[in-house]
Amino acid sequence: MTTEKTTRQSLQSASRSLTALGWKVLAIVALGVLAINSGTSPIASAHMGPTTSLGSNPFHSAFEKVNPASEETLFTVPDGQEFVMTNYKVTYAGPSGYSSCSSSKCDMKAAGTEITAYLGSSSSGKTTVLPAGATIRGDNNNSSGGVCSSANCLYYFDGYFVQE
Repeated sequence: MTTEKTTRQSLQSASRSLTALGWKVLAIVALGVLAINSGTSPIASAHMGPTTSLGSNPFHSAFEKVNPASEETLFTVPDGQEFVMTNYKVTYAGPSGYSSCSSSKCDMKAAGTEITAYLGSSSSGKTTVLPAGATIRGDNNNSSGGVCSSANCLYYFDGYFVQE
């Protein structure tokens, strides 16, 4: 009789455990169905940042070279968008030791104004917003003749797009 009683108690205990486990499984399945139907998780969700029709990370960067005695358009902000410039660097590649050839003769202009007027001599931590149609231009004021004939100005900038 003792073995039969022990077996019955074990079966009842196992039945209660399976019932508790069944409810947990049912709850998990129900949450999964809810998540699939709503397109989000009811348990946790993360915001991935702003999303626009331009994508979740509409980033743009460029590295351009302008030859001596030349001015070129490096970039034009597309219609319906603004460009937030977050970084820039103007440097020089050419002969060294000649005062007539230098990076100080490499100008970078945004919307017709020298970029330093917007961001200062260092763009660290600063931004400027350029409207649709604005251009970024590189102007190499080094002479195209003589020793400066290989004095190229190098321009780097980056930023991201936002809708107007």
